[in-house]
Amino acid sequence: MDRGGDGREPTQGAAATGAFSYDRINLQTCQVSGSETGYGEYDARIRELPYNSCWSSYMQVNDYVEDESTGTWFKAGCKSAFKNPVLKWGCKQMGEAFDEDLALRFRATVVIHSYLGDATGTGVVGGESGIKPTDMKMFIQLDDFALIDENGWAVKPGSQLSGMPITTRLYIPKGCTTSDGEKKKDISTWQSSSYDIFKLQANIASSSVRTCALHPEVVFYTDSGLQWLRLPLFSQNVIDVRSEWVGVAREGDGVPVGWKRWMPHFRCDKLAFGATNSQVEDRAGGCINTRSKPVFFMSTESGARHPEVAQHIKDSLNPATNKRTNPPKREGQLEVPNPPIKDVLGTKLPKSIPGNWAAPAGSDAGKPLHRTTSADDNKANRLVFSRRSFTEPGTGKVGRMTRRPTIASTTIGKNTSPLRSAGRT
Repeated sequence: MDRGGDGREPTQGAAATGAFSYDRINLQTCQVSGSETGYGEYDARIRELPYNSCWSSYMQVNDYVEDESTGTWFKAGCKSAFKNPVLKWGCKQMGEAFDEDLALRFRATVVIHSYLGDATGTGVVGGESGIKPTDMKMFIQLDDFALIDENGWAVKPGSQLSGMPITTRLYIPKGCTTSDGEKKKDISTWQSSSYDIFKLQANIASSSVRTCALHPEVVFYTDSGLQWLRLPLFSQNVIDVRSEWVGVAREGDGVPVGWKRWMPHFRCDKLAFGATNSQVEDRAGGCINTRSKPVFFMSTESGARHPEVAQHIKDSLNPATNKRTNPPKREGQLEVPNPPIKDVLGTKLPKSIPGNWAAPAGSDAGKPLHRTTSADDNKANRLVFSRRSFTEPGTGKVGRMTRRPTIASTTIGKNTSPLRSAGRT
């Protein structure tokens, strides 16, 4: 059995030590994931997680002809003089000479699994045999075939269809390779063997990073073996020259010059994760879905988990309240005194802490809060809080700060410059 999930079985994947889980998505759960926009019965189902990507949508293959007198396009029927290969085949399946507007409808589902390397860098967390950290698997399923009429009603179910070869394949513009070629099966065979697996590899040096662009597609050929139609199996989000999303391109849509169509991307590397921290298990290499959003939601509302942490972050990011957070920021003070002065002297200044989405773009507070890879910076950050003593105002009593702040492993917390000083909470 494929321990990472074969794309069909309702498995969560092999859990790693330390309660790590890939949170595997399979083909069935993908088909009932949230819709792309929330509107429309046949809207694409999409879910993006760090080690998974999922897309599922119904597709139709129609035929249109142009009225030369008016320039308008209308659906071709079975009595049209020129029919595309799918319509020609569909009319034969019906066995009658009615001038019907037919279309082939089917559902396509794509699931991509990536992996996290183990401590050796040659295997993956979960111990799946034959898989390396920068390998990936793509599962493509085609099902729910039918010939439908102009109103979308099924006039012949997939169980009664045959004689139409349908091909799935994976085109990789950059970054990765695959030894799996085209997967061609008759439409009748797709009923009993509804999915195929493609294995991908990102062959990279130990210190480099590579981004893989993936273009799964379904292909139709003519009777003579010529490629007639290729349909991308993902939502082609269109990005304009300002890098803003402007919609989803459909097959046949033109895209203005300079605009780009998005396709799935995974970023792979062989870097060591946790190598500088004895409390984190070493992991070497892996691939991450670039569209995943690793966001941890926190709230100050009643009933939320750890609302006091959310309230502290809220106070720390707000210049109107963060001058009261400790240790304080004072004019001309680049290093926090040891012990820090907690007395209210009227000299505390507001802090401009990066990572505040509400701050104006380009401001210090609007800059991203990012993690440092420097062991020296990490140590300096922790020393600002950990194992530092403080004097209680009015009593002279000396205490000790032992709690680690959440931003201790970022470059922003280190007190060696005015900019970094602004990051203290």
